[in-house]
Amino acid sequence: MTSKHRKQSTAINKATTLAKRYSSDVIIHRENGEIRDRISYYD
Repeated sequence: MTSKHRKQSTAINKATTLAKRYSSDVIIHRENGEIRDRISYYD
């Protein structure tokens, strides 16, 4: 799933909620496309 938000904090909060619900990863990218962080939520 991909989404774009004005604030990175909003995007991270939304992604975290979905990742916890579906037991998946949150992958946070920098503006240039590099991966900044990856957080896993698995039961």
